[in-house]
Amino acid sequence: MSRICIIARQPGSAHAFTPIINALRQRGIASVQAGFADAVRAWEDEGVEAVEIASFAEWAQLSNEVLPCIVLTGTSLNAEEDALFWRWAEQNAVSSIAFVDHWSNYPQRFSSGREDGEPFDLMPDRIAVIDEIAKNGLTRVGCPAQKIVITGHPAFDRLAERYGPINQALRDRLLPDGHAFLFVFVSEPLTQVYGPDPRSNSLGYTEATVLKTLLTCLERWGRQKNQPVTLLVKPHPVESKERYLTDLVSASSAYDYLDVKIFSNSNRYELISACDAVFGMTSMLLFEAAVIGRPVFSLQFDREKACALSDNRPGIRVLTRQQEMLPALEQIASATFVDRLEQQTNVADNFIDLLTAAVNTGV
Repeated sequence: MSRICIIARQPGSAHAFTPIINALRQRGIASVQAGFADAVRAWEDEGVEAVEIASFAEWAQLSNEVLPCIVLTGTSLNAEEDALFWRWAEQNAVSSIAFVDHWSNYPQRFSSGREDGEPFDLMPDRIAVIDEIAKNGLTRVGCPAQKIVITGHPAFDRLAERYGPINQALRDRLLPDGHAFLFVFVSEPLTQVYGPDPRSNSLGYTEATVLKTLLTCLERWGRQKNQPVTLLVKPHPVESKERYLTDLVSASSAYDYLDVKIFSNSNRYELISACDAVFGMTSMLLFEAAVIGRPVFSLQFDREKACALSDNRPGIRVLTRQQEMLPALEQIASATFVDRLEQQTNVADNFIDLLTAAVNTGV
């Protein structure tokens, strides 16, 4: 029996596809999941069964057993690797759909980057996007509009309903005695992408410089209020937890009003549901936290240029100077930050409609 084949090379794609997989299961529609190591671990955390692969060649061998009727993939900066799956689908008369799970790097997700190549020279049959902003961003840089379908982001589906209420039990476990505020810092591997020197990496900051400034400000604020606070650091899946542990243990020993921990709980949404506010740069988890309804701050201290990902987004406050931190913390303490992103619903159903239509029509 042929099945829908869902492929994730990155953890973000795996998280995005989980609601779709669950909805398919509820409808009795067969699917098979295949992913690279980090993606499979993300699926395991969500209770989703998947086959671990290390290369396209391994998946091509698997395809002989599962007989895909359609291929759904994520997208990444390594478009040539993603395109191997789309090319296989085309050669085997199977439809392909790729999901763009962020508002960034549009042409890089579908371009070979070769000197003799053109932008968008690597394309699936359909491209699913989060919203009109993503669609306009793609078409503005040359993506054929007829390829694009707005589905919403599956990971946003009913997040506020499920995780909006405070998870008091988890909060009580995470907060030490005497601490009243629980904050989360969501890291991402900016250094790997842009370089380690904030003076020359085109951003003006790195995850390390932002976190160092945040720690300093939280310690100062806790001292001013005579109230210790707790910060949980959530590393990106591709970052080294050992590096964070080493750096933070040595740094946090100097603090009197700040307790710093690495977060290892598998459910990131439960973490968000237990905290008072979320800090980060431009991680997708910031947007998810804003949908859930927590105060969210995008920290871009000393940035070199505006950021289309975060600027003018409901539910996300962008801070570009260290001096803005203490007023922001006071706003959290006074519970005056109530903005949130618009809730998306029925996204998984939108995806299933797209998948079944593609199977039936072949496009």
